[in-house]
Amino acid sequence: MSYQIGKLINNETATLIIKNMKEWLAYKELQKVSQSKSTSTILVVSSNHFTRHYFKKALAGSNSVVRAVRNGEYALSAINSNAYDVVIMDDRLPDMSNMELLRNINAYCPEIPVIMITPCNHPKAVLDALKHGAFSFVPKPFRLEFILRTVKEAMSYRAIVEEYVAEYVMPCEGGASIPGTDETPT
Repeated sequence: MSYQIGKLINNETATLIIKNMKEWLAYKELQKVSQSKSTSTILVVSSNHFTRHYFKKALAGSNSVVRAVRNGEYALSAINSNAYDVVIMDDRLPDMSNMELLRNINAYCPEIPVIMITPCNHPKAVLDALKHGAFSFVPKPFRLEFILRTVKEAMSYRAIVEEYVAEYVMPCEGGASIPGTDETPT
């Protein structure tokens, strides 16, 4: 069957079809993860209007509420007032460095996976981002399929963290011992 299809279309068209199929499959996988919760919330932080619009459109149909802000101050304000499952952060922000915003997010809400998108894929930059709490580091240019898979993984990670907290951390309230220690919270 694929041989017959190959006769009907050229290689460039076949490549485009395969790319679109991969993006569609990644999108469907993201929908499955999103549907396990009633609605997932994603915060996109980018100074570029096109990037914000691109992510809102790409992630909108995945049973996700996507909010996009243009700088670090707005991102911190959004995180302070709403619960987000995932943060996608672009490389250049007008008011603070992306590393500074990453540190602030992790200081306030360490359970939120932060996906950093940047044109720099230097190993030191990747290690610094991961060391400061980034969930994933996506170099530009990226493919939508890769971003969708990364968001799916981040949402799965977030679900695991929430499950762990509910099972092991929340029972510590009210005098139970802290898991793995002999301590009782005060």
